[in-house]
Amino acid sequence: MIKIDKDKFRLLMRYGLAIGVIIMLSFHIQKQQNLLGMIQQFNLLLLMPVILLFLVHFATLYNLWRDLLLDTGRVKTTEYQIYHSFIGGRTLGFLTPGQIGELGRGVFFGKGSRTLITSLNMVYI
Repeated sequence: MIKIDKDKFRLLMRYGLAIGVIIMLSFHIQKQQNLLGMIQQFNLLLLMPVILLFLVHFATLYNLWRDLLLDTGRVKTTEYQIYHSFIGGRTLGFLTPGQIGELGRGVFFGKGSRTLITSLNMVYI
């Protein structure tokens, strides 16, 4: 039996997740055959307010998640782990029906704080 240590297993899981996202996006784009042509014909200046609003929304969600972890949960963590869990949770939410994968943000932290962070995530959602 092949034995894989935890770090290699996590790395393989992350690569698997990234490959899964790429495959899902490629299948979705293949269904929309004229998508590239439509994007090329579209005036991007019309989308600028929407893109700006999206970035503000995304930053607000990130700051809410950060404040929930640091202020409410008093979790001792790094900014990188907070960002990693936020982006990883958004990606898991994209892959799962009903965005239930966002509850998996606690997976990106160590064993000691996973339960607390998953509980905080249920409050956040």
